[in-house]
Amino acid sequence: EENRPALSVSPNPVTNIMHLLFYSTHTEPVMIKVINNNGVIVKSYSKNAVTGANNWDLDLSTLTAGSYTVYIQSANQLASQIFIKN
Repeated sequence: EENRPALSVSPNPVTNIMHLLFYSTHTEPVMIKVINNNGVIVKSYSKNAVTGANNWDLDLSTLTAGSYTVYIQSANQLASQIFIKN
């Protein structure tokens, strides 16, 4: 699928556990950052991505309700997705 998003999140809105599906173009370490509406990094994770589909679960139960953006960033890639925390 050429036009599939590099990053999708579910469920959205999220209550506790958010599932990330990330299609990576490289096998490399990536940083996952969750950023609030004020641009503050509230969660940060490092993962090792493999080329193709990567499935990760993030525990976001401690986040306050609101709108956030999750970023996946590496030397070769940048993907982001907006999500709502209930």
